[in-house]
Amino acid sequence: MDLGYANQSSELGVTINSNQTDGYAIRTDSDTKRGYENLTSNAYYKQKFSSSDIAMRYWRSEGKVEYLDFFLSPLDQDYLNESTAFEINNVISDQFKSKILLSHIKDDIKQNQSTDYVTSKRNVFDAQLDFSIEKHNIAAGIYISDEEAASFAWGSGYTEDTRSEEFFIQDSIIEGKHRVFIATRYIDHETFGDEIVWNAEYGFDLNDRISFSGSSGSGFRAPDATDRFGFGGNINLLPEESNDIQIDSENQLRNCCKRLRKKSIKYARFGGEDLRKEIEKLIIEIEEYKNLSTQPMKKKEKGKEKKGILDDDDYFMNQVIKEQKMYQIKQAIKQKKKNWHQKNLQLKKNSSSMLKKN
Repeated sequence: MDLGYANQSSELGVTINSNQTDGYAIRTDSDTKRGYENLTSNAYYKQKFSSSDIAMRYWRSEGKVEYLDFFLSPLDQDYLNESTAFEINNVISDQFKSKILLSHIKDDIKQNQSTDYVTSKRNVFDAQLDFSIEKHNIAAGIYISDEEAASFAWGSGYTEDTRSEEFFIQDSIIEGKHRVFIATRYIDHETFGDEIVWNAEYGFDLNDRISFSGSSGSGFRAPDATDRFGFGGNINLLPEESNDIQIDSENQLRNCCKRLRKKSIKYARFGGEDLRKEIEKLIIEIEEYKNLSTQPMKKKEKGKEKKGILDDDDYFMNQVIKEQKMYQIKQAIKQKKKNWHQKNLQLKKNSSSMLKKN
């Protein structure tokens, strides 16, 4: 079921999905069938005001999973995943914007044939202030997380409460062909103490196609309660720390679509109008990724706001997709040419046969 309503200032919706199966034999050495049940619901509400907006989101998934243990005994477990979020965005002025996010996440797994269980709850407060001053685009904020985790399995268990507080500030500067990004984050972890991570990046656009950039930074990740106390965990596990240095160069095919459009009319003579339309469709798909792949610094900055480390995965994937589309165009043209030549060759053979008969 999917219901929704929207007007110029508000939007709301509710989605409910239910799935159930009798299952199948999941082991080759047993004919016992095991299935699953799932009920997922999602609700959201968004309201816009003159200079701000609020949004509320709720997602819940619950059900039962059936399986076999090591001795082929039929077992099952109930699970519940739940997420609630409340967000406020406010435009204070042309230079200042703010965002506040409150969220609650809950995960539960309970075994029905024993007292074993795993449960975790996390409350998050995330606030950020963005402001622009001349050439500077500055963001500062606070991130507070409070996690409760508990588990009991194989006759033993744990209960752990962990709190983490983080403060960050970053600045992005664009001056002509030069781009600079600096960021730092202070982390106060209840179990592993204080840590400071940072990022620094400089980029230079040689022209509208070629750019160079260099960056360096550090990262920090503290193990959660499951990593330390869960099944197969290590109570002596230490935080992960990283240092990163990157040097990049980019050469982008920004004019490829324009050139291909000029050639699409020429290519149409091999496969007719259908080939021209096929090429045009692929060109449109390339252009959808063009805006994302021509601003690598801005794409990276989005990840820095929360992690404090560079993340090139999205930018790299956009470049890969772009190359794949180019390859598809070339293959389509090549195949159409081949089909056109084969068709003409067959027509010549048929004409020759008819002349001989005559």
